[in-house]
Amino acid sequence: MRPPTAWSKFRKRLSQTFPCSRRALSGSRGLSWLQDAAEDEVRGLLRRRRNVPFDKPDNFGLSSAEAIADNFRQIMSTVALMAIVISSIGLLVGGVGVMNIMLMSVTERTHEIGIRKAIGARRGDVIRQFLTEAVVLTGLGGLLGVLLGVAAAASLR
Repeated sequence: MRPPTAWSKFRKRLSQTFPCSRRALSGSRGLSWLQDAAEDEVRGLLRRRRNVPFDKPDNFGLSSAEAIADNFRQIMSTVALMAIVISSIGLLVGGVGVMNIMLMSVTERTHEIGIRKAIGARRGDVIRQFLTEAVVLTGLGGLLGVLLGVAAAASLR
């Protein structure tokens, strides 16, 4: 026989205290009707304490844990979307920067490219050299950025 869980202990105690809860705990709705009843009771109490007339709307708000969790999920998904958009813009700007640097590198080194071609270098060799330089420069820049970020995070602790 399994030892009783916290939920089974709670159900047993609740059914002993409130006999009408047996119907709620055994039904398909579970405890939702109990939550609705508690919300109605709290709403009535607040309306009486705040002297809200019967024909006027509530001048307060009630939030359940589920509503707060839904709001939190919605906020976190918006923050994640914004992070993706901002990082995409950063990558685009970084790519344009690398492209401009490589264009200037090719423009300034046309004499060197001409000499390499004159002694037998193929077009692919020149392209491979510039791509290797771009990958190394971009990789070192990314590594430096990560190291600076880690150092900044460590200094904030």
